[in-house]
Amino acid sequence: MLRSLSSSISGLQNHQTRMDIIGNNIANVNTTGFKSGRITFEESFSQLLQGASRPPGNGGGTNPLQVGLGMSIGSIDTMHTQGNLDATGRMLDLAIEGDAFFGVSDGEGTYFTRNGAFQLDYQGHLILPTNGMILQGKMADSYGNFPAGTVVGDIRVPFNEQSPASVTETVNFSRNLDSDSDAKGTVTYTQSFLHHTETGDDIRSLYNGKGGDLGIKDGDVITISAYDALGNNIGPSSYTIGVHINTIDDLAGYVAALVGGANVGSNAADPNA
Repeated sequence: MLRSLSSSISGLQNHQTRMDIIGNNIANVNTTGFKSGRITFEESFSQLLQGASRPPGNGGGTNPLQVGLGMSIGSIDTMHTQGNLDATGRMLDLAIEGDAFFGVSDGEGTYFTRNGAFQLDYQGHLILPTNGMILQGKMADSYGNFPAGTVVGDIRVPFNEQSPASVTETVNFSRNLDSDSDAKGTVTYTQSFLHHTETGDDIRSLYNGKGGDLGIKDGDVITISAYDALGNNIGPSSYTIGVHINTIDDLAGYVAALVGGANVGSNAADPNA
């Protein structure tokens, strides 16, 4: 009787532990970086009432007589499975996808966590607000590179600091093609539709780079003005199409005279090409 009660009590106690773990998992459903727990059970040692016997000459052996003494906890495991990544709209909320941890330091030792809800302190360090530990990692330079010999240290965001301006060297541009647009076929050969104007071309026959008429006609007035190196205004001078200006060369001559003989070119297009 006592043995049966003891076995039953072991089951009640250990399943109560299982309920505690389940309750803890539910309580931490919204805890950042939390990993759920799992309990496993194992059978306790059995009491041997009669041992096993080997087979006699032509007969069979006998199995032992054993009475189980209940059960016990085999292990309580932390389930390091990948959770869902949720967008919070906050730039300092970080997450790791895969088997890794954030390294944080209190100045004396390094600890590991999956909690990526960081904040900035007054010095710009990324810290855990619950204990003030600083996120560890390698700091890149102003170009996003890691110089040789860079060691792991405190991550610091240099806010309110300015970097010297530099010339843009590379620009990447990409876009998607409209999948609903009609196919245009394959162009195997074509000639230029437009070409640069010559100085003797009629100014009234000019087109823009897309083939559109510039709309220049007799009676239109072109006003030219400029500034010299000292900021003094030169001009303005006005010229009438059909009276003073008929060709590109005429316009270039007036511009050159106004700015002191500079060479003047044109990028207008001739529709008769």
